[in-house]
Amino acid sequence: ADGKHMRMSGYPSKVKSLSWSVKGKWLASSGAPAAIVWPFASKDGPMGKAPLELGTRGNTMVTCVACHPSQDVVAIGYEDGMVIAARFADAKEVLL
Repeated sequence: ADGKHMRMSGYPSKVKSLSWSVKGKWLASSGAPAAIVWPFASKDGPMGKAPLELGTRGNTMVTCVACHPSQDVVAIGYEDGMVIAARFADAKEVLL
C-alpha cells in the first residue's frame, strides 16, 4: 500500500448523482450549488488537484449530473427543475 487515500469532502448536502465523462477523465457529482467535477486524467486521480465547479447558481442545489457520452460536457439538473449544459474546457453554459 502506498498510504495514499482520496477524500472528496466539503459537500453541503449528500451526493446523490455521479457521472463519468468520456474515457473516465472527469467525475461529475451533485450535492453542492454547482456541479463538482473531479479530474481523473493522471494515475493519482484528483489527489492534490482542485475540482472544477460548473453551473454555480447561488444556493440552489445540484441534484443530478449526466456527462455526454462523447464530449467533455455535463448536463446539470437543479432542485428547482432548471437544467443547463456546461463545457469542462471553458465552463461555457447553455440553458436546456
